[in-house]
Formats: sequence, C-alpha cells, structure tokens
Amino acid sequence: MVLIDTAGRMQDNEPLMKALSRLIVLNQPDLIVFIGEALTGNDASDQLMKFNKAIVDLSPKDNIREIDAIILSKFDTVDEKGTFLNLLI
Repeated sequence: MVLIDTAGRMQDNEPLMKALSRLIVLNQPDLIVFIGEALTGNDASDQLMKFNKAIVDLSPKDNIREIDAIILSKFDTVDEKGTFLNLLI
C-alpha cells in the first residue's frame, strides 16, 4: 500500500491538479481515496466534486479514472458540525 499526501492541493489550481492526475496515470493505483475534513461542511463536497472532475478531465481518454472511495476525517473535534456528523454515523 502506498499513500500519497496531497496536502495543500487546491482543487481550483489547475497546475496542481495536473500534477495529481499525472501521479495517478504514472502509478496506476488500484484505488483512489479522497480524504476530506468532515468539519468543512459543503466545502468538502465542493472539493470532492472538483478533485474528481480534475482527475476525470486530465485522465488519458483510454483510461479514465475517478475517485473510488471517500473518508471523512476529524470526527474527534468538539464542534456542532462534528457532533452532528458523529450522530449520523
């Protein structure tokens, strides 16, 4: 298993998204997992959609990839949003 931390990758920064897509093309991972911060609310959904679109748009046409799974992190933070999300799980 290899984990690649893309911390600081802004979904609206096209050069960074191209670099991320290049990593996927070169390494051919079995699974692409998006890990997002649970406390960002709708921003996490927006970020997920933009990351996925960038991966799809920048994939080679003969091997289009998408995000396969989602993990939400930071459920341990004391906050109304975190408490609400904990209740949902």
